[in-house]
Amino acid sequence: MAWLRVNDAPAAQTLPQELEKLESLGCKTFSWNGIPVSVICFTRPDGGLIHLVATNAVAPIKRTTKGQPELVQQGQWATATWREGDKIYMLAMEGSRDQLRAYLL
Repeated sequence: MAWLRVNDAPAAQTLPQELEKLESLGCKTFSWNGIPVSVICFTRPDGGLIHLVATNAVAPIKRTTKGQPELVQQGQWATATWREGDKIYMLAMEGSRDQLRAYLL
């Protein structure tokens, strides 16, 4: 996260507590439709990977949100997306929504 901040890439202020316990493999930045995006990959205890994607929000929210993640299962992949302040996050992994939810607690 320090490298992302030094390089003016989107980065979380803090990680979900369970995600902080994992070892990171590295990070990557890219531009999607002109919007900077960052990805940090972590190794799960079972050997699988979990990916945290961060980007800057491009439009203000018209309603108050509590930053509660929306969990979605698509085939073998589970994702959680949420917004905190001016950042939008997605956590993604191969596995179930219940497995993913454990990293958000």
